[in-house]
Amino acid sequence: MTIPYTKNFKRTEAHFSNLYFGASLNALCLLAKEKGYKFVGSNSAGNNAFFVRHDIAENLPIRSCRDGYLESKFREGRDETGKLMFWAGTKRREMIGHLPVVDLESGEIVTLQNLDGEI
Repeated sequence: MTIPYTKNFKRTEAHFSNLYFGASLNALCLLAKEKGYKFVGSNSAGNNAFFVRHDIAENLPIRSCRDGYLESKFREGRDETGKLMFWAGTKRREMIGHLPVVDLESGEIVTLQNLDGEI
């Protein structure tokens, strides 16, 4: 999944939590595959994914998106007053679950609440 395209997008304006932005790891892996890259892993904080061009990745361990996923330890969510909160995965998803996202498999706009466990 990814958020729908919006010209001049600003994530804090899109939702007070500062959590509504970007794309899922699965979406990034699909795009990377289309572009000729392979997913090799995430950093220990879970907020960066690494891809290597397929023609030079032969000696690297290639991971599936599911196996290489790490829940982000990077926490910058905010409450309605702008106060920094230290929410983890379930709470973060709960905060933005009602907002629209694009399901890249179907092309439909749905909500996170309607997606079943996508990474």
